[in-house]
Amino acid sequence: MVTKQSSGRSTISISLETKNALNSIKHEGQSYNGLIQEVVKFWKEKKDEYWARKRKQRVAESVGAGKE
Repeated sequence: MVTKQSSGRSTISISLETKNALNSIKHEGQSYNGLIQEVVKFWKEKKDEYWARKRKQRVAESVGAGKE
């Protein structure tokens, strides 16, 4: 659920589990907005590397499965 605010901000609803996960990686005094911006930046920088590694794993698993 996303609620638009008139101030150029919005509110999102997340589970307590997700909030706790965010709290576990958030720096002291860091806003959730700042944390989410860091996570998005990190993902944009690393996603190609991540998907390439996943593709390699799937190929290795399918080749290994063919040997059985």
